Amino acid sequence: MYTECIQNNYQKLVLATPTAATSTAYGSITWLTNADLRITKSVSNNNPQNNEQITFTITVYNDGPTTANDIKVSEILNNAFVYISSNASQGSYNNLTGIWNVGTLSAGSSATLTINVQVDFSAVVTNSLDFGPAKDFNLFVLEDLFQPSSDTEGRVAVGRNAFFANYSIGDQLPNSNGTVDVLIVGKVLTYLSGRVYNGNVVYGDSTNLPISTVSINEGTLRQDNVIDFNAASAYLNNLSNTLSNYSVNGTTTLQWGGIFLNGTNPFLNVFHISGNDLSTANDVRITTPAGSVAIVNISGNKISWSGGLNLFGTNKHNVIFNFYQADSLKLQNIGILGSILAPKANVDFVSGVQDGQMICKSLIGMGQFNLAPFVGNIPADTTIFNIVEIIYSDKNDPDSNPNNGDPNEDDYASVAINISHSLNGNNGGYNNTSNWTQVGNIGFNEIVWSLTNDLNGNLLIGTIGGKILRTTDNGTTFQHLNPNMNVGFIWSLLVTSNGNIYAGTEQGLFFSNDNGAIWNLTSISGADVRAIAKDNSGNLYAGIFGTGIYKSTDNGLSWNLINNGLTALAINSIVVNPSNEIFVGTFGGGIYSSNDGGMNWNQKPVGYNFVWTLASAPNGNLYAGTYGNGVYRSTDNGNSWVKSITYPANFVYALSLDGNGNLYASSWESGVFSTNINANTWQAVGLGGFGVSSVMVNMTTNSVIVGTSNGTLFRLNDSPSNIKGYNDLPYSFSLEKNYPNPFNPSTTIEFSIANREQVTLNIYNVLGELVETIVNEYLEAGNYKVNFNGNNLTSGIYIYNIQAGNYSASKKMILVK
Repeated sequence: MYTECIQNNYQKLVLATPTAATSTAYGSITWLTNADLRITKSVSNNNPQNNEQITFTITVYNDGPTTANDIKVSEILNNAFVYISSNASQGSYNNLTGIWNVGTLSAGSSATLTINVQVDFSAVVTNSLDFGPAKDFNLFVLEDLFQPSSDTEGRVAVGRNAFFANYSIGDQLPNSNGTVDVLIVGKVLTYLSGRVYNGNVVYGDSTNLPISTVSINEGTLRQDNVIDFNAASAYLNNLSNTLSNYSVNGTTTLQWGGIFLNGTNPFLNVFHISGNDLSTANDVRITTPAGSVAIVNISGNKISWSGGLNLFGTNKHNVIFNFYQADSLKLQNIGILGSILAPKANVDFVSGVQDGQMICKSLIGMGQFNLAPFVGNIPADTTIFNIVEIIYSDKNDPDSNPNNGDPNEDDYASVAINISHSLNGNNGGYNNTSNWTQVGNIGFNEIVWSLTNDLNGNLLIGTIGGKILRTTDNGTTFQHLNPNMNVGFIWSLLVTSNGNIYAGTEQGLFFSNDNGAIWNLTSISGADVRAIAKDNSGNLYAGIFGTGIYKSTDNGLSWNLINNGLTALAINSIVVNPSNEIFVGTFGGGIYSSNDGGMNWNQKPVGYNFVWTLASAPNGNLYAGTYGNGVYRSTDNGNSWVKSITYPANFVYALSLDGNGNLYASSWESGVFSTNINANTWQAVGLGGFGVSSVMVNMTTNSVIVGTSNGTLFRLNDSPSNIKGYNDLPYSFSLEKNYPNPFNPSTTIEFSIANREQVTLNIYNVLGELVETIVNEYLEAGNYKVNFNGNNLTSGIYIYNIQAGNYSASKKMILVK
């Protein structure tokens, strides 16, 4: 009976008006009529400035001919818009869930909602898009699930009813000792046989557990409601619709029955394909640079997918298949590499395996889900599509399908808001340009990826586009040094003391011993060379993405592979510290070090496995810029690492030190940030929204140079210590009210300390029990912001307490789910 109930959810027929029903055995017919709902949206200013207040106006109409009841509208605000107030002509709007409960509309009537917000530019440039409430789950189903046999290696959440048999969950997770909910079911959980590993099982209404054939050894079983699935549905539908509006920058070729997707952007590659083409394809191939994100937007309502799928360059952690319109998705005989975002779709996963996250409306079948979370960088665009949609009413709408996200239907509306990134005032430093002087544009509209100086102090530039350029007149003119190299990516440049120039490319390692006039390919050929470094003894090291580390002891004439102990081979960065110890950053394995010239490698406990760039300071400090988790610092030669809680962005692409002990970091759309090696407080230096792709310090002049994604070069006018207004030190200790409050699931806590102190920030429940410690380290005097995520907590009142030296303070906050 349960199986029949679940499967019936996949056989619903949406009828157009009029519909008919037989009312008696004699065959008399009663005609049923429908409401006709539509929605519009407008904004008071489509081109606002930072901190400006704007107003959204949403109107729902019922064009008849009957009354519609229980109307619900999804209106989720982008992080760039700070909620101030709202006013509804009827019903109520919850800004935490994004749901407007309109209620009843009679034929010919309408209802209006206005929402007042303030524009926050920093939220645009420092935040990247993610799966929100679903980001920590291997399988996230908004409604019902029926899987008679299979397993999911990570966490599972189901909004309504779930049926499992011969099923294991969470076996690839670390043991949480009962602190993490591994399986969450909103209503009825039926589990016949199998095991849940490494955490708790939570159900909303009822369950057949505990039974002897289902094991929960590392956790507990409890009845609770820990996820607001209505709010999650609204968020994920909005995310899917938002991604579908991203501009295509990759190419799509249909050939030999296959779909071939090719992108060259090192950050983000966006594709669009038809669901009909996918349904008939026998092969899908995605080729993009290693470490880049691939978003594949797939149109169409009813889609089937089988056949081959291959990734070249990027990997499964950085791929999203966005089925933004699909209400039916059938997967069969396929191995999927990447995550699926299909929040409107009933998924029938007949057979196959997915290495990635599955997010869908409902799910049946015996497909297997392997743990491969999406970690990619999807920057929020400064042109934001704010979307509103009717998600429910009690009447069938003849010309729209709620939750379908089809912009051609009248239950859906959006407005585009472009937030300027060229302002100089009142922006917290994120997009300040007054601190910078433009020193040139390379003229090819190519991404400036690598920067260095030759022995004469001239600037050398490597581009995504394969060019190596030199300027001898501070950016007025540029000389193209490698017109015959035939490569697409200059990932890295190194100039040695004898004047040799080395260039790492996707085709191998090149060198020039005549100041760039002639280039020769080394024995490292056909390899994706991401990093080049020289140790204090003159030995050279080349890091290859996917292969490991090569070493040369003869100025690059010959190279040997040195991978002993190096188990993660996707190398992004190499740095040598003052003690001649070598550190490498990897994509997937964190950091490794060698103190014997690369003969043996040892993994270091950085705390996050995706490391993009490294820097070594003269005082011995090490810095790791990560792909997804900000900046980490080590003061003990890499043996332990602490995340910098004041670094405001997650993705860090370049680090560089000047002669005054200032460290600079670029985070693409977030701009440039700086700290001093004797401190741990970061400040915004500017250029947010400019696509800063590289940063370097000219050690001859001690000037900071950055390159951008459109080929522009900027020079910093002054050192951070002389830039006013970004890092004013407080005169006293303080703990501010968290915001938003109430919150779901995350909130921001601000505090200030007047002296360098050991700081502890703890979260307690109302019983005084410690829930989480979110800060526990020495911090320099300064102003701090910390994000707290209560995704694993239940609704209620919590206390946050700070201890900083002799200073102590506590405040209350409310979690509402």
